[in-house]
Amino acid sequence: ITAPVTVVYGWSADDRSPRSQIDALFRASYRSLRTPAAFERIEGAEHMVMIDQPRRFQAAVERFLR
Repeated sequence: ITAPVTVVYGWSADDRSPRSQIDALFRASYRSLRTPAAFERIEGAEHMVMIDQPRRFQAAVERFLR
């Protein structure tokens, strides 16, 4: 992939949530890109970020498109 990549994902500060461990997984998954990916974690969102936090998701999309 040579295009810019932004990964938007649900995140939780709660250590008991698997979402609190996801940062390292995503960073490892995208580390081989030519241009480093940007990561936007959205607290309070689970699997469907666009449904769980629609306003914050939309803001992340708009930042990416600028």
